[in-house]
Amino acid sequence: MSPSTTLKARLTRGSWPLLLSLLFTACFSAPPTIQAPAPSLEPSLSDSPGEPATKSPSAIATVHLVTPSPSPTLTGEASDERATQETLGTAQVATLEAYYRPPPATLEIDSKEQVSGIGGYCWRGECADGPAIRTVSEPLAAQSPIEAHLRLPLSERPDVLSLQALRMAPEDEIQRGQDWREWNIDKDPVLRLSLTLDREPRFTISLEPGVYVLLLFVAWDGVGDVLYGFLLDVQ
Repeated sequence: MSPSTTLKARLTRGSWPLLLSLLFTACFSAPPTIQAPAPSLEPSLSDSPGEPATKSPSAIATVHLVTPSPSPTLTGEASDERATQETLGTAQVATLEAYYRPPPATLEIDSKEQVSGIGGYCWRGECADGPAIRTVSEPLAAQSPIEAHLRLPLSERPDVLSLQALRMAPEDEIQRGQDWREWNIDKDPVLRLSLTLDREPRFTISLEPGVYVLLLFVAWDGVGDVLYGFLLDVQ
């Protein structure tokens, strides 16, 4: 055998293991590995064992802000609340008026009483004035000499207390309401009298028959002054 033939035979015999190795690698090598996605950390929407877990549509949670609606107010409750507020408002106004407006006085003649009307005044810094005064609509009947008992509204004794008697004519009546009459007092009195500085003074006066408005001016230091009006029918 020639040397070339011997070398060719050796190469051929030595190549078989290499060829077989290449062929085996080409046929049985593993396919490329595809990495599975990481398992979702989202909880399963299925609570039953054996059932496939249902994935939420999106990995981003959607937060819905819910504003609580106010409790419905019944119509009756609203009306009651409004009525309560109006009552409280009215009470507050009445309290203020009572504080800044002088309370009335009372005149008693022959066991009959009459509550005064109120004319001009300055009371706790609030003032009102005018040439008229209101009285009740029905006069006290009286006969001369007239014995009268005046009761003032404050517990303190007055610092000034005086009386005037004005004889009224029909034209002196300005207007009237259901339980009141308003009189013009811009006229000369027929009687002037200073009364005892007491909170319940008694006095006696004599007047001709006719309709009269008795004006009593009272003043308290540190509080104010007021003009009271009483209506008499002297027979």
